[in-house]
Amino acid sequence: MRLELVPGNGFYSCSVATTFPWSGGVDGWLALPIFFMIGAIAFSASGSFARERQNGAMELLLVSPLDVDQIIWGRFRGIIGQFVPAAGVWLLMFFFLIDAQSVANNAWWVFAFASSALTCAFVGLYFSIRRLRFIAAWGLTLAVGIVAPLLLSVFALFLYAVFVTTNFESASIQPQNLFSIIYIATQVALSRISIHSLRWDLTQRNFRFI
Repeated sequence: MRLELVPGNGFYSCSVATTFPWSGGVDGWLALPIFFMIGAIAFSASGSFARERQNGAMELLLVSPLDVDQIIWGRFRGIIGQFVPAAGVWLLMFFFLIDAQSVANNAWWVFAFASSALTCAFVGLYFSIRRLRFIAAWGLTLAVGIVAPLLLSVFALFLYAVFVTTNFESASIQPQNLFSIIYIATQVALSRISIHSLRWDLTQRNFRFI
């Protein structure tokens, strides 16, 4: 990833050149399943508790011997567990179908994809108890879990270039490292907020039946 700022007429023109692991060849085929998997996790999570609200089982679930944390983490494990076999197959393909240098260069994407999947699960569960249409909940899950951290990370790279250095090749922090740190840290914060809000709403019965 390279970001260059060129001054002119009192403004900066920004040029971002990014090399992604799906830029071509086998790498490109390896990236596509991840995008579908993250979208599917968001799809499953954002409609999870909506079914209980629709059929009236939500209140019965909350008065069961299970406490709120057990309900949340049980549902989370159920959602993620559906995709563990697929993720395992993808990891095998990632490590054995591309060369060692590509693995080293693109390993940080594995952590970013894992963080995205977990964040979409937590954020989706929160939006599933909101009074939203399913498509709206799914869209908000992707917007909050993926798009918002992505935009924040790109903006942080822009600020880094403006106030620190425009030459990322000689920078002390490489752009992909800075991007992944901000991206994952933002998703961790969003996940914690979503879990806290979901726990509070379920404890206080702060949800509406459809």
